[in-house]
Amino acid sequence: MQIHRPCAIDRKQFSRIASHDRNKLALLTPKEWEVYELVQQGSTNKQISGELHISLNTVKRHLQNIYKKMEVTNRTSLCYKINW
Repeated sequence: MQIHRPCAIDRKQFSRIASHDRNKLALLTPKEWEVYELVQQGSTNKQISGELHISLNTVKRHLQNIYKKMEVTNRTSLCYKINW
């Protein structure tokens, strides 16, 4: 059975992301990218914290940095921007 991942993207979807958004994704640090991938899989901040062995506040800081770089204000906007 396949798990529903509301924001997960595959290669085909990635290729459809506007080039300026792909460029923004390229600005993410390796840790931000890890957090970003887990967000795309539908993980909560607490789950991300446990998975990456970092504090909840560090997860929140990474998310703030991701939102700033992707020019969004929250998770929903991030997922929508990537999947639209």
